[in-house]
Amino acid sequence: MKDKSFRARCFVIQPFGKKPTDNKNSPTVDNDRVFEGLKTLERIQPSFRLEIYRGDTEKVRRENLHSHVSDCIKTSHFCIADLTGQNPNVLYETGVARGYGKKVIIICQNKKDIPSDLEGSIFVEYTPENIDSLPSDVQPHFGRVRKIIEEAKEHGDLGRVRYLPNRKEGLIKSKIAKAENKIDILQTNLCVLDTGFKDDVKKALDKNESLQVRILTLDPQSIFVNHRGHQLDLDIKDFRQELGDAIDNVKKYYSGYEDRVRIKIYDDFPVQITFCFDQEIISCVVSSTGKSRDNCAFIVPENMPGAHS
Repeated sequence: MKDKSFRARCFVIQPFGKKPTDNKNSPTVDNDRVFEGLKTLERIQPSFRLEIYRGDTEKVRRENLHSHVSDCIKTSHFCIADLTGQNPNVLYETGVARGYGKKVIIICQNKKDIPSDLEGSIFVEYTPENIDSLPSDVQPHFGRVRKIIEEAKEHGDLGRVRYLPNRKEGLIKSKIAKAENKIDILQTNLCVLDTGFKDDVKKALDKNESLQVRILTLDPQSIFVNHRGHQLDLDIKDFRQELGDAIDNVKKYYSGYEDRVRIKIYDDFPVQITFCFDQEIISCVVSSTGKSRDNCAFIVPENMPGAHS
């Protein structure tokens, strides 16, 4: 049954009050007037109910302002960001929203204020004189975010999570081949990447020059190698050697891609194995009795609140 009380949450990223800008291309901005204009989106389309809010209209549940804003972004379905004047906080919060996989509609008084890495995003230009028409200019772009919102409305976020009885090698390979912007890999042991997927990642890098790859793996010298090795009934010395050799092999293999492939190590007990491909996350269960590749996995949309936790 559809929840008739459901409202899609849209977080507005902007400063508060009337602010001058340091950018010669953009005049003083009356942010409150812009926000009130956007609030009228709540009444434009009754069949697509919205809750428009920003940081100062939400009850502060955290003492730290950064954490409060981060929570506001996490609990939204999509965001609208006003980049007029290139306010540093707005630019940062827009990056946070994109990092959480949120769709971001950019509004701005001058297109020159949009950073080059955000070009190609949904963009609506406005002037101080046409703020009243801003909502009707923004509304046509809702189609690009509505599918995700309708899925949440119909099924809730859990309805968008797919369960897999085990992590299939073919699935990982197909996701690597289709990746356009990023591949993030969190693995305890890079031997799986070294022996199973490194050629696929290289092909994806060669095919798409904008693709970025980040790899995070367990430090072979970490004390947690002992704990994990005991769980898997492995010789600790051999296990450390295996971890170190795999890291060395992967680093050497991607040595020609230093600016696009970044490899870092962590020192903590491994609790999950994760692959992020553009808008999807494959999260694999780590158990105390077996290797994660043999355990169940979940495919999670990147923009689902809490997906990156």
